[in-house]
Parts: sequence; C-alpha cells; structure tokens
Amino acid sequence: MLVADVIMWFLIIVGICLAFPALWLLSRGLYPRQIENIANYLEKSLVKPFFIGVPIAAATFFTVAALGGKKSPFMDIAMFLILGAFLFYANIGVAGFATMIGRRLPSPVDAERPWKSTVRGGTALVLSFVFPFLGWFCILPFSLIIGAGALTNRLITGRKKTGALVLQPHESSAKVAKSDADEVVGAAG
Repeated sequence: MLVADVIMWFLIIVGICLAFPALWLLSRGLYPRQIENIANYLEKSLVKPFFIGVPIAAATFFTVAALGGKKSPFMDIAMFLILGAFLFYANIGVAGFATMIGRRLPSPVDAERPWKSTVRGGTALVLSFVFPFLGWFCILPFSLIIGAGALTNRLITGRKKTGALVLQPHESSAKVAKSDADEVVGAAG
C-alpha cells in the first residue's frame, strides 16, 4: 500500500467523521421538537425501534443489491438515490439517538444550549464508529437501523395524534421573521 492510499483512506474516514455529526446537527436545527421526541422515545428502549428499523434497512439493502448488479447507468443512479434517501432518513433518527447519548453525558451548559447534547452524543457515537470491526459492522449499522425505526415510529404515532406529518420546521424561525417585520414597520412608522 502506497502512502497516497493511506492518506486517501485517512481523509475519507475523517470526512465521514465530520459529516455524520454535521448531518445530526442539521437535523436538530431543522426539526428540534421531533429530535427531542425521538430522544425521549429512545430513552425508554432501543429494542422496539431496532425491530421497526430492521425491515426498512433490509428492504433498502436488498433493493440496492438488486440494482447494483445491473450494467445500466440509470440503475446505478437509482441505487445511489435509494441509498442516499435511506441514509438521510435514518440519520434524522440517529440525531435523536445522539441527543439521547449526550443527555446521559450531562453538562451545565445544556440549559442554555440544548444542541450541545447532540454535539456531545454525536461525537461519542461517531468516534465509536471508528473502532475496528465492532464500530464498522455493529455500532454503525445498529445505530442506522435504530434511527430509521425511531423516526418511523415517531412519524406514525405523530400522524395518528395530529392527522398530519410530524416533521415541520421549527416555529422560532416564524417568530424571528415576525419580529423582524415588526421592527421594520416600527422603524418606518
């Protein structure tokens, strides 16, 4: 193995280790109430979301495997779109999982900055992915399966309660826009 190969794999691993927590923070920023609901749900048990996520992950795996064997560029594109959609979907749930882990590693700044628990838990979780074999083949897939199952459960139970999809942008952005509009009207008047 050449030095260039070692550097390439090192940079790929570092990129993945930065991308996962960034995606979890993005999810936390877009859907804070839903991530909190997922974290609260995961506090009770990880077994039920795991078994809810297994069929979703299995269906994705078999679909991607079936499309990957074809010699068509359209099938390759479909394969990457399906895999990307699953990873994005599952990582919204993993953001709740990281938040739950971060809550179990408490800090006094959590009251002022609740997103810090996602950063702490996400850092611990993503560093566990780097652990050889156990992290690659157990912790990473199990966390994706748990994330997909937790999000699916929250979407189903949220739809039953409200009759609408649960994933909605955070309401504070609407409050900020309204307060900005009030300031402009006040300054003009």
